[in-house]
Amino acid sequence: MAYLPTRKSDNLALLEAMFDALPDPIFVKNSAHQWIYANRPFQQLMGVDEDVIGKDDREFVPPEQVEVFWAEDLKVFAGNHSLNEEKIGDGVVALTKKFPITLPDGSVGLVAIIFDITQYKKMEEKAQELAAASAAKSQFLATISHEIRTPLNGILGMAQALQREDLAPNQRDMVATILESGHILVSLVNDVLDLTKIEAGKLEVSPIDGNLHQTLQSVVSLFKSAAADKQVSLTSSFAPDVPDYLHFDPLRVRQCVSNLVANALKFTESGSIAVRLSAERTDDDTRIISIAVEDTGIGIADDTIAKLFTEFTQADSSTTRRFGGTGLGLAITRKLARLMGGDVNVVSRIGHGSTFTFSFRAECAAEPGSVQRGEEGAVAGAEQHLAGLRALVVDDNFVNRKVARLFLEPLGVRVAEAENGMVALEALCAEPFDVILLDMHMPVMDGPDTFRAIRASAEVWAETPVIAMTADAMQGDAEKYLGQGMNGYVAKPVEMAVLAAEIGRVSLRRVTQPSRLSSNAA
Repeated sequence: MAYLPTRKSDNLALLEAMFDALPDPIFVKNSAHQWIYANRPFQQLMGVDEDVIGKDDREFVPPEQVEVFWAEDLKVFAGNHSLNEEKIGDGVVALTKKFPITLPDGSVGLVAIIFDITQYKKMEEKAQELAAASAAKSQFLATISHEIRTPLNGILGMAQALQREDLAPNQRDMVATILESGHILVSLVNDVLDLTKIEAGKLEVSPIDGNLHQTLQSVVSLFKSAAADKQVSLTSSFAPDVPDYLHFDPLRVRQCVSNLVANALKFTESGSIAVRLSAERTDDDTRIISIAVEDTGIGIADDTIAKLFTEFTQADSSTTRRFGGTGLGLAITRKLARLMGGDVNVVSRIGHGSTFTFSFRAECAAEPGSVQRGEEGAVAGAEQHLAGLRALVVDDNFVNRKVARLFLEPLGVRVAEAENGMVALEALCAEPFDVILLDMHMPVMDGPDTFRAIRASAEVWAETPVIAMTADAMQGDAEKYLGQGMNGYVAKPVEMAVLAAEIGRVSLRRVTQPSRLSSNAA
């Protein structure tokens, strides 16, 4: 016959058996802080047996801890609940829940349940250590990026300036090699930074209205020279139903397509590479955009395709030695594609080449009424309006100032220099300028402080356009400085055409409609 309790004593015995079987310590106290009940897990925790009944905390814990425990008890006796994290014994961390009860004699007491959270605390501490390590790594990589970009600005800047000189063919070829090598190094720095953002879950896309055809054409043009050097045909084609203007992230699309074209060019010794743009309509405003990059290169075996999109992985161990690269480009491209609602897929045959297809979602956009910032037409138009401008270059690095001067003086810009913010303010008081190129990290007075001092001054130069010209080139840096009120942003290493376009953009109105500064300067 199944057991059923028949008396209160039977019920009490049943409850005690249940509480003893629970893994969590449970105890009951009276208003004198004495234990009047303790289940077996509590007895084991305290290292006692049933003789704990009638005793209190003073026999087991230091006086200072007794004071803490009893202060919580008094709150519970007053009708409140209590939840506290406490250290009990050697290395044990407990979460103790106390709540009031009425004892059989009508007096107030409390019941407490103790949850052992030692392992949770260790996991939490480990997570905090990992988060701190990740933050330290991100800060380290940001610092390394900044430090690498500064000398790269000197290398690429001098090479760009030299490229404009009357060089012999072999000299021009050497300069082109310097520029190509420098851009590869910049690409590697960007890949490593993107990887850290992937790990931190901070890789983002920033869609804007733009011309997709023009973005894609600019990527193809970038690789034309390298393809010609290898005698590889590089062509592009656009399906007629792909809208010119879409709402997408041109920077990230350019990055993805550049990775695919560079990859195709790396593994194609002869033949051709074709870039094809197509679109699939999903509704009235959204398209699934597909960009296929097809090559006649060495191809990829089926059993190695799955590894292509894993960080630091290439088709086989000899690939890095033979062709170079970090193995990051395809992994980052797929991550970006999926952030944009698409993906990257590959079809390949050994000895017959590969086709990588990058897809993403984009909404249709209206054609803008004016040329967008950063487009090639804006660059060409900007250079026509720079002659006669006065620019103040504020940078603590002599090479960076020299690069800016070599870029701007051939365009007719009159350049003055300042090695920090304090010197820049003195220069502004001495003569008027049409634009200020401002480094962000300088001794004495850094870029943000200098900018605030300029805008807060009551001087005639308080509203002079300011362009942040900085090695801070991580995701969000441009938005950060523009959000502070700066008029423009250029990342180091600086491209001459981009700098000219940005100066032209922020200064064009001052040139076409002379300001008070220009009038005073005359």
